[in-house]
Amino acid sequence: REGDDTLWGQVVEAVEATARFDGARVVVVGPSMKAKRWRRDRLEIQHVAGLYHEWRNDETPDVVVCFHPGFWGYPDWAPTLRLLLDSGPRRAALVATSYTLQEADLDA
Repeated sequence: REGDDTLWGQVVEAVEATARFDGARVVVVGPSMKAKRWRRDRLEIQHVAGLYHEWRNDETPDVVVCFHPGFWGYPDWAPTLRLLLDSGPRRAALVATSYTLQEADLDA
């Protein structure tokens, strides 16, 4: 479920149980998000309603994860992809998931 805080808490518990964990800030950005913040121990989650390229601040994330974005079918992704790919030395790693191999090929 999009923006499910319980899921992020479970992820942190798994990481803390297996590795040294100094903390993390997760920002979930999307047009259907409801703006809110959540904090648990060393994890902060922020939900931002909007598009990434409109929200992005001066911080460069370590990684940007796009869950089933369908880049190929939504032209609204173009400004965000340009920002992510043209960020020079401050470029973040970009991870995109897909429902199928065919969709992954279309997104590439």
